[in-house]
Amino acid sequence: MARDDGYLSAKESRRISKENKKITSKLEKQRKRRNVPESEYLTKMRDENNTVEFEDLHTYFYTDAGTVKSVDSVTFDVPMGKTVGVVGESVCGKSVTSLSLM
Repeated sequence: MARDDGYLSAKESRRISKENKKITSKLEKQRKRRNVPESEYLTKMRDENNTVEFEDLHTYFYTDAGTVKSVDSVTFDVPMGKTVGVVGESVCGKSVTSLSLM
């Protein structure tokens, strides 16, 4: 539980760091796997008229203060021959979404 002064206690900070380390370690272990079956990373387009399809995109930043869900469950398609723009308010996640897709 956070203190009333808005700062994390040393105990809270250690708990958050430990949790983030566990999550990061799990992701790194999964990333370093060898001989991954093709079925895990190959997919078929839902609509053959799309250049690309993005479904349920998530981008999280793991910090000492906790996890920041910068992009949470974004889905959209880019049809062939079309231009798609990403529009939104300031600091809503447009740049992070675009960089996550690249």
